[in-house]
Amino acid sequence: MPFLPTQSAAETDQYNNPEPRRCRKKERGKKPCRSSVTSPSDTDWSLEWREPFHHWNDRARTFAQTAGLKPWSYCVCRQHWKLASHIANLPEHRWVRRILAWNPSVRYRSLGRRPHTWDYQIQAFCRYKGLGPWLEEAKCHHHWTAHFEDFYAFCQM
Repeated sequence: MPFLPTQSAAETDQYNNPEPRRCRKKERGKKPCRSSVTSPSDTDWSLEWREPFHHWNDRARTFAQTAGLKPWSYCVCRQHWKLASHIANLPEHRWVRRILAWNPSVRYRSLGRRPHTWDYQIQAFCRYKGLGPWLEEAKCHHHWTAHFEDFYAFCQM
């Protein structure tokens, strides 16, 4: 409980307790801080061991969609897409743009593995959709943002 000006120091736990951190840790072990999460009541435990997990994941996905939450992969892909747009609109002399244009050397990768840059997927998507070079496409903000859903679907393949 935070110390409020209307309370005396004796009324708050943090000032009464000589060892607040140790006692709080002990109390955490005795009382759960949150309600415990258990398996759903309709879980069929006679199925193969992985089937209940698939069922739980489907339920979690349904709950997230109902709540309007986007998957983590969608949010990361969106940030990557926005970064590409931001980088494309930077002037040539900016160091960020010059550093991100760097290509890793082939000698540091094992044989058969191509060196990937941060924009490898974006380049592949632009080739797949028949767009021009991504640096030119990303300069037009409205045109670039219109392609995001297709890019997300492309990344999920």
